[in-house]
Amino acid sequence: MANFLVVKILENSGPCLPSTFVYRDIEIRPPKADTDKERALIENSIKENNQDLDIALNARICCIVRANNINDAVSIADDKFTELLDLKSREYTMSNLALSNCGFVKNLETSKIELLTRKKSYDFGNVFIRQPSIVQTCNQTQYVLLHDNELTERYKKSLHWSRHSKHEKNLHLKVIFDWFAVEALLKEGQNDNVAPYIRWFLGFPNGKSCQYLDGGIKDKLESHDKYAITGKRLSDALEQIRILRNDSIHHGSRKIDYTPQQLCFYSQVMLMGTARCQDAVLRAISLKLNTLQEFKDYISCIFEQKEHLISDIHGTVIHLLAEENAT
Repeated sequence: MANFLVVKILENSGPCLPSTFVYRDIEIRPPKADTDKERALIENSIKENNQDLDIALNARICCIVRANNINDAVSIADDKFTELLDLKSREYTMSNLALSNCGFVKNLETSKIELLTRKKSYDFGNVFIRQPSIVQTCNQTQYVLLHDNELTERYKKSLHWSRHSKHEKNLHLKVIFDWFAVEALLKEGQNDNVAPYIRWFLGFPNGKSCQYLDGGIKDKLESHDKYAITGKRLSDALEQIRILRNDSIHHGSRKIDYTPQQLCFYSQVMLMGTARCQDAVLRAISLKLNTLQEFKDYISCIFEQKEHLISDIHGTVIHLLAEENAT
């Protein structure tokens, strides 16, 4: 086995970094951090594969891995890169965080260098990241990468499916991928239904844990004149999405089996529901909770700690899911 340096350039419309960031054993750096030789290697890889990548803007991602050969090294590095990009996709939601297949691999034992091949790109927009302080602080991404427990593993798997949804143009598949993301986050047994948790974090608490909810918060939630009817509409939609998920997997249901209006509404529900469930788990992780059972035991406390809780549910969730806006 040998040590290999794997360097890739990210796809277009990704984050434009002001300086180098290090996450565990992975480095993401701006173009200005290239040496002249590294820049020439990346340019040659892009040209050989007839790719249209912006070498002056696109970030580079790299790490050193130990492997038997170059192909294995790239595979190992891609797994590491993908995990980090899944996590960073929560920060740069309007940006494309995808690997190209352009770059190079260097065998650090023999100094042999091999160029890489291309990969399909996506249509997103650039996000420019402001200059941080000189010392890189330990942010949420760092914390999740450095702490291995059930919740952090579930969170990372959930973000993986969310990033698939983000890149998917087929609404039917987007809904399924977002449902998978919530299942990866919160599902325990084969027959576990994640819909009640989506309801919780969209602002419609249910089940026995409601008894621990602050009465003042509950009164404020229910004060909106469309709260009850939106809650019923949400419950119906989540049950329909659960059936869509099962029918698509077990019975081959297709996009054309649903109306565009249905799929648009389901996608809206899952987009908001998935993001808020992930935010809730991230809050639990920051509170030093480690297991899914602990998360469920403290679900009311986690729910109450969301910033701007009432305004988010009244001004965003109910506004978007109220019947006249969702037909």
